[in-house]
Amino acid sequence: METRVHGKRILINAPLYGAGGVETHLLNLCRLLAERGAEITLAARIANPETPVVKLRREIPVRLLTTPFASNRRLLRYSTAWALAMWPLELRPGTFDLLYTVELSRFPRFLRRCLRRDGYMIGNRIGEPLVGSQRLDPSCEPILDGFVVESELQAAPVRRASNGLHVTAIPLMAFVDDVPPRQARGVDCLRVAFLGRFDRAKGIYRLLDMWPKFAGRSMRLDFYGHGAERDGLKEEIHRRGLEASVRVNGGWSTGQELAAIMAATDLVVLPSETEGLPLVLLEAMAHGVPFVASNVGAVASLAEGNPDVRVVPLDNSALAQAITEMESAIRAGMVDGRRLQDYHHTRYGYERVADLWSRALLEPDQFWSRNGHKE
Repeated sequence: METRVHGKRILINAPLYGAGGVETHLLNLCRLLAERGAEITLAARIANPETPVVKLRREIPVRLLTTPFASNRRLLRYSTAWALAMWPLELRPGTFDLLYTVELSRFPRFLRRCLRRDGYMIGNRIGEPLVGSQRLDPSCEPILDGFVVESELQAAPVRRASNGLHVTAIPLMAFVDDVPPRQARGVDCLRVAFLGRFDRAKGIYRLLDMWPKFAGRSMRLDFYGHGAERDGLKEEIHRRGLEASVRVNGGWSTGQELAAIMAATDLVVLPSETEGLPLVLLEAMAHGVPFVASNVGAVASLAEGNPDVRVVPLDNSALAQAITEMESAIRAGMVDGRRLQDYHHTRYGYERVADLWSRALLEPDQFWSRNGHKE
C-alpha cells in the first residue's frame, strides 16, 4: 500500500501498563501514523518502562511525555498533579490537529486545550460493552467529535447511551502484518498457550484449576506475558505440583517475537472474565492458531462461521470440554490453519484495519461528521 504523507500533529493520551493488547495497539498505531507522515506525542501519566511503545519509541519515532511518578501506578495522584502543573509548558495551546484518547475521564478535557480551533478529539473505549444504564463519562463525552469501539456489538450500546455521538467500530491494531502461511505439522505433545497480561480477571488461575485434567496427557501449558500476578502464578504452579507440564515465560515486544511464540503453539486458551474484542485472539487467527475462549464481551463474534475456534460459557467444565474437543480435532488434522488465516484476513486483515485507523485519525474531515459536541 502506498504511504500517504499528511504532516498531522497527533496527541495520544493513554495509560501504559506494560505488555498487553492496548499497548500493542498503541505501538502499531504510532508506527502506522509515523509512517504516514504524522508527528506523534504520547502523553502518559502511567508509563511502565517495559511497555513496548516506551522501549521502542525512538525507533518509531514518538515523543513520549510522562512524569517522575509515571512508573508507579499507585502514585497516579501525584503523576496527575505533575501533569497538570508541568505539561502546559510542553503542550502549548492550539498545537495539535487531533487528540486521540483511550482514557475516558476528566483528564482529556485538560488536554483538549492543546488542539487547534478546528482540531478533532476522538475517544476509544476498549473492553466490555456498555450494559444497562451505563454511559460514557459525562465529563468527556460532550467534547468528543468521534468515538471508536472494537466491534459493532460494542458500538450499539454506545450509540444508545450517547447524545448523537458519531460512533464507529474499528478493531485494534495487532501484530498481523506480513504473517506467513501456517504450515501443517504432526502433533506429539500438544502445546497450549495463554498470552496476555497476568491478571486474575484474565482467568490465569482458572486455567490452572482445569489443568490437572490434562497434566497426565501429552500436553504442555505455556504462559506468555507480564503482569502483577507473575510471581503468584509461579508460586501456585509450584504449590499444585504442575511444574512438569506448565511453564511461565516472558512476553513479546515485536511482531517477530510474537510469531516465534505462535509458531510454537498449537492452541491458545483465553478464559477471561472480561474482554472487548481481544487482540491476542485476532493475532492467533492471523497466525493460523486455533483458540478456546470464554464468551465475554464481543468474543462470540469471532466464532461466527469459524469452525476452527471454540467460544464457550465462562465455566470451567465448558472450557475444559472445549479444550478436549480442540485437542482431538487438532490431532486428527481437522483444524485448518490456513482456513483460519483466510477468515482473519477477510474480516480483520492488516490493510483494512490500517486504512480505517489512518482515515479516522489522519483524514478526520472526511471520516467524521461534526455532531455538535465541540465546545
